Amino acid sequence: MPKILHDKLMKTAKSRGYGEERTGAYVYGTMSKIEEARKHSRKTAKNKVRRLGKPKTDDERRATHRARYGTSKLPPRGTGLNR
Repeated sequence: MPKILHDKLMKTAKSRGYGEERTGAYVYGTMSKIEEARKHSRKTAKNKVRRLGKPKTDDERRATHRARYGTSKLPPRGTGLNR
């Protein structure tokens, strides 16, 4: 697939009238963005368990809050974090 994608991007760049240097930058940047999106989507899809409407328990919320913000004090549900 990368070869097919590369050729398609080269064709698009040519139709847009990009020069040689700009074409290379366009192809490299676009392929990089696509690969990063694929990597991210595969990573989250494998490691996350869908909760299907079941909210986190207070212990799960506290663990997540501690990992992100370094404190154990939880804000009330639905308020977000006010700084």
